[in-house]
Amino acid sequence: MINELGSVASHRQGRSVTHHLVKIWHDLLKSMKREADWARENVTPTLDEYMENACISFALGPVILVPLFSIGPKLSEEVLASQEYDRLFKHISSIGRLLNDLASVKLPECICRENVNKVS
Repeated sequence: MINELGSVASHRQGRSVTHHLVKIWHDLLKSMKREADWARENVTPTLDEYMENACISFALGPVILVPLFSIGPKLSEEVLASQEYDRLFKHISSIGRLLNDLASVKLPECICRENVNKVS
């Protein structure tokens, strides 16, 4: 599958980008394994460890970058290697992961939105 996607993306980009796709998926699987290890070993990571891993396990790379390579504008190696690109990608991934985590938190019934009106 990655080779097929890489072929399409490489054609669109005018150069081989398959190595980028392999890295994106490798990093994602590695970060998911790390989270599975934490859960299996009942380990609570530090906030820094969690956020470093969360940027990758949010899976923005496969969701956005793979299609972007295939149907989006040509992205030069300089753009992909730039600090600005790296920071932007990490910030967007961090925000997305935190929003996802927040949405999955179960709030006690007494503070759920529908009960706020009952109190006031």
